[in-house]
Amino acid sequence: ADGEVHKRGKYEFQVDTYGSSLPSEIVSSVANLPFRVCGMMEAHVRGKGNENSKSLSGTIAVRNGAVHNVDFELLSGLFSVVNGVVSFEQLALTSSDKFKITAKGGIAIDPEKQNSFRLSGDIIDLKILSKLVPEIDNSAGDANIVFALEGTGYNPVINGRIDINDGRISAKKYIEPINNLNICILANDNIISIENANGRMGDAVFDIGGQMVFSGLQSPDAIHLRLTTGGK
Repeated sequence: ADGEVHKRGKYEFQVDTYGSSLPSEIVSSVANLPFRVCGMMEAHVRGKGNENSKSLSGTIAVRNGAVHNVDFELLSGLFSVVNGVVSFEQLALTSSDKFKITAKGGIAIDPEKQNSFRLSGDIIDLKILSKLVPEIDNSAGDANIVFALEGTGYNPVINGRIDINDGRISAKKYIEPINNLNICILANDNIISIENANGRMGDAVFDIGGQMVFSGLQSPDAIHLRLTTGGK
């Protein structure tokens, strides 16, 4: 890394630095992300502050890396860290033949601060599920995602929607693969509803609906499901 630090008075500083071939795990640590980013990163970081206030801003670019074992071609964006909140502008995660995900907004490092994070994406190839979920042998189809995180770290609030279209999943625990899978999941102020989930397993068709309450990373108190099955 190259750069310089200017000391302005006893407790004031200003830094401007550039680095390449940096470990991208730094992104996960700084943003307090629940997943690991792997790969080599280029970054330009500027910062200033004193004993009462500190701020950082800059750009990042990670090429040919991975997030939770899912390979990507480029992760890039503008960021800032001010008063316990990591904010992103023009954040993009892309793999030309698999997915394109964009995001912006703030994620609170300080659990008393407010989140205001938005994410949307198109998943062209659901084969990435087999890397995210070890029990899945193979998967296909496409998906659309819209997600929003608000509230504080102590009381997070999520909203969004996930649509899976014409999916196919084969898992180690099931003899028959699931075909013609279509799913619509909605999140509305922490109420997560399976509005529609239907498909075919062998000669049987199924339709699932249900609801649960999101309560952070802990397990939900209750999950209510409805299952309807039928033949050909």
